[in-house]
Amino acid sequence: TNTRMFLWRAAVHVAILCSIVSLCGSRSVHIFHLIDNARWGEVDGTAIQGTFSCFGASSLNSCKVSSSDCKTNLLSCLKDKEQHVYSVAPDNLFISLYHIHSWGTMTKWPHGPDACSLPSHYTIAESEESHGRFHKLFKGSFVHYDGNSTTSPFATVQRTYFTGLNSSEFLPLKPFNKLIKGASFVASTCHKGEGTTKRTSVVIQMQQHLRVDSLGRCHTTRNIPEGISLTSGKTTKETLSLKQAAISNYLFYCAFENTHEAGYVTEKVFDALIAGVVPVYLGPSQDCRPLLPSPNAAIFFDDFNHDVAALSNYLLYLAGNITAYEEHRAWRHRFDPAVHSSPLFTKSWP
Repeated sequence: TNTRMFLWRAAVHVAILCSIVSLCGSRSVHIFHLIDNARWGEVDGTAIQGTFSCFGASSLNSCKVSSSDCKTNLLSCLKDKEQHVYSVAPDNLFISLYHIHSWGTMTKWPHGPDACSLPSHYTIAESEESHGRFHKLFKGSFVHYDGNSTTSPFATVQRTYFTGLNSSEFLPLKPFNKLIKGASFVASTCHKGEGTTKRTSVVIQMQQHLRVDSLGRCHTTRNIPEGISLTSGKTTKETLSLKQAAISNYLFYCAFENTHEAGYVTEKVFDALIAGVVPVYLGPSQDCRPLLPSPNAAIFFDDFNHDVAALSNYLLYLAGNITAYEEHRAWRHRFDPAVHSSPLFTKSWP
C-alpha cells in the first residue's frame, strides 16, 4: 500500500510538472479555491487571494488565485468565476483546490470532485487537519483527486496550518507579577488512542507538580479564578479571541497538539505568543521550531525527554525568576513581521 501511494504521488508530480513545461509557456496557472470563507477563512488563512509565483517554472508568468468568498451559494459562485475565466483564457492551466471540510458539507462521502464539474486540468484536495484525526477522509476522499495539500511533508503540496503572526493582533504583555504562577490548558476534543499526544494525561501529571488550570471541555478545572472564562463567541474568530484573552492571565500555556504528526503544527502555540505568555509545546517540535519568531519563544516537551517532572521543575524555576522568564518573551520587543511569518504553502506547485 505504501509503495502504491508513493508511486501515485510521484505520478502526480510528474504529470503536473510535464503539463507546466508542455502547456504553459508564458501562460498563467489559475487556481480556484473552493472554501467556505465565512466559516474557515478568517481563522486559518486558507482564503488566499491575489497573485503569487508558483510552480517554480521560469516560463510561467504567475499563478492567479480565485477564492470563493460568497456567503451563500458557495459552489455556484466558484463555478461562475471559473467558467468566466475559462471562457476568456481556455488555453491556460486550471487547478481546482477543494477545501475538503467545506466541500464535505455539500456532498456525500467520499466527496469526489466529479460532483462539482469545474473545467480543471487538475484537482487538489486540501485540509489543514491531521491524518490521524481524519484517517477515513484522507484515505477515502483524497484518492479521488489528482493530489492533496495538507500539513504532511508527504503531501503533493505541503501547507501550513497557521499563516503567520500579525503584530496588530498581539495582546499587551502583562507584568510578570500580575500573571498567575502556573499554566492554562484548553482542549475541546478529548482524543485518545494511538497517534495522539495523550495530552490530558500529561496535564494530569503536571498538576502533581504545579498549577495547571484546564479551561476547556477536557479535564475541566472546577474552580477557575474569578474573571477568567472560556466562552463561545458569535463567530469562530471571536471565540479564538476570547481564548487568547483567557490564557493571557497565566505565565504559561500548554500548547498541546491532539495528534503527534510530522508537519502538524496548529494555532495553539501561536495563541500563546499572541496572548503574550510562554507556550509549552507538545507536538512535532522539529516542525514547530522554524515557525517561531525566536528559538526560545516556546518551551518544548521534547527538550526534557518527555519527563514531566523535569519540565515542571523548569516551569517552577521560571515562575520564581522574572529575569529568566522574560528571556522567553524578549522576542516581542524586536518582532519583525517581514521576517517572522510562515507562508501558506511551504512547497511550490508541485
